Amino acid sequence: DLGLEKNEVKNAEVLPAVRMAVDGYLHLARYRPWKVGVGASLTEYSVPKRMEKMIAAFKQHYPYVTEAGMSFFKEHMVADVEHGELTIDIVEKYSHAPEAQTQIREGYFYKIDMHRVILDAVYLEYVLKGQLKLPA
Repeated sequence: DLGLEKNEVKNAEVLPAVRMAVDGYLHLARYRPWKVGVGASLTEYSVPKRMEKMIAAFKQHYPYVTEAGMSFFKEHMVADVEHGELTIDIVEKYSHAPEAQTQIREGYFYKIDMHRVILDAVYLEYVLKGQLKLPA
């Protein structure tokens, strides 16, 4: 759908900041209390509203992306409604203690920071380096 060969995608080098952000997220999921993970999942609650805007932007700026290529985003828009509601239910049930609230906030802000690191890395690599003539 994007004009890339499957092997190009499978063998693409992951940006170091993206690799580190994902590794950190995996560490959080494996070793931190489960309420930290629930807090990280809270970001899914707002995905359906954002996804509508993202799909519209894709269609406007990347008209060569086919409907099949948009399926990932459309499926997330539907699935994350259920995921977001489930996460809210868990938070409401288990967040009464101050320690639980702290853990949930920690996870939520970690996930937001992780997304920021990923987006900044992609922007630097594929937008700014071209404009600023930064070394590879």
